[in-house]
Amino acid sequence: MGIAVFIQILFIILTIGLLISIHEVAHVIAAKLLGLSVKKIGIAYSPIPHPYVEVEFPRKIKARLIYLFAGAFTTQILFFINYVGDLGKVSHSRKSF
Repeated sequence: MGIAVFIQILFIILTIGLLISIHEVAHVIAAKLLGLSVKKIGIAYSPIPHPYVEVEFPRKIKARLIYLFAGAFTTQILFFINYVGDLGKVSHSRKSF
């Protein structure tokens, strides 16, 4: 394994971390727009490191669904943008030695 493989793995890990953070920010934005109290925003280290958002959970079903699906909707939009962006790219096969 060379330095190029290490850089690719590091890039993948950082990209996944960025996507997860954007997902959580969508929950925060939805909570603020719905007038919910955001109690905590942070990173939990157990069982695996991950960001989280803790809010005063809404009583109304509509507000609850908007809050819960904000992250999933944002993730789907990001993957759709990535998919559309990759449509015009030409893939080149690499020879393995």
